[in-house]
Amino acid sequence: MISINIIIQILIKELNQTFRNPRLAVLLFIPPIVQLIVFGYAVNFDVKNIKTAIIDYDKTPASREFIAHIESNKYFKIAAYLDNSDSIAHQIDKGGISCAVVISEGFSRGIETGRTALVQVIHDGIDSNNAITVNNYLNMISYKYLKNIQVSRIKKINEKLAAAGKAQIKINAIAVEARAWFNESLESKDFFVPGIIGNILMIITITLTSMAIVREKEIGTIEQLLVTPVKPIEIIIGKTLPFMLIGIVQAAIVVIVAVSWFEIPVRGSYALLLLGVVIFLLSNLGIGIFISTISQTQQQAMLITTFAILPAFTLSGFVFPIVNMPEIVQYMTLLIPLRYFLIIMRGVFLKGVGMQVLYPQYAALTIISLAILTFSVLRFRRTID
Repeated sequence: MISINIIIQILIKELNQTFRNPRLAVLLFIPPIVQLIVFGYAVNFDVKNIKTAIIDYDKTPASREFIAHIESNKYFKIAAYLDNSDSIAHQIDKGGISCAVVISEGFSRGIETGRTALVQVIHDGIDSNNAITVNNYLNMISYKYLKNIQVSRIKKINEKLAAAGKAQIKINAIAVEARAWFNESLESKDFFVPGIIGNILMIITITLTSMAIVREKEIGTIEQLLVTPVKPIEIIIGKTLPFMLIGIVQAAIVVIVAVSWFEIPVRGSYALLLLGVVIFLLSNLGIGIFISTISQTQQQAMLITTFAILPAFTLSGFVFPIVNMPEIVQYMTLLIPLRYFLIIMRGVFLKGVGMQVLYPQYAALTIISLAILTFSVLRFRRTID
């Protein structure tokens, strides 16, 4: 039989040891808030204020009107007007601009005669995603600019036809009304902040668990516990339960910051959110216990923790869409608990969906968490036995 009293005594001892140092207690709760605020602003894929250079070889009212369309767009910030293309490379190299729009000579004549009007866009191709986004923006601007010209021409023709008593030309158009659900403003922070919460919990709980147990190895207190009637499972529960409680408190704090500071809505159930946090923390505790079994020093535990966290961060779908990964890598992501937790967090935060939608994620996260925790506990018992 497992002794609840022994577990409580170990729990109290761990909490006392953790909070004995006031600085450590502060470090447990202040850094997650700072990290959430910093990453919440830093992790942003919104492409705005693109530093752009303009080169106008045409120098006509039509080219100036096209430039005005670019200037009035919030996505572009005109950083330079250049006389020729020779200085583009230098401007990009020193970071003065991200792209250059070159309006060719004959731009106005091409529009007037119905032929193709050439505009060249030169990108800093190091950031390929940014270059693709800029192209899409410029194509949209060009489409609106050309549409205005065509509508203006048809109106003038219709005025002449009306004066002559002839039938007017009808203007056909398709109006696309876009409506974004769950993130109406299309801001990156609404997508990333719930994911940042998952990453913060993963980093802190795995690190604390692995380091705490390895520290006991280094100072020899594990051996002292072994000569007592305390069972290995009681040691494990007593030493990991404090970090479960700390993780829950940290989750509550960062959720409050996300809601109050970043104004991220929680449209779903807080109970479902708490359930997801608890299951996710179980997987992190299991990983921390496993790392402690293969580490002899705290330095080793820290290095192994870093190697464990990086693949989870990269393959979880936090930044990079899983559907864009190679097929074999997509199968690998099925073993990463953070993948399912991010879906749960974003589903509860932004979509407000319940268990009827998220049950596959909860089921998968529960199975993986219990498997990791069971394997780690069995290995830990064999190690200390």
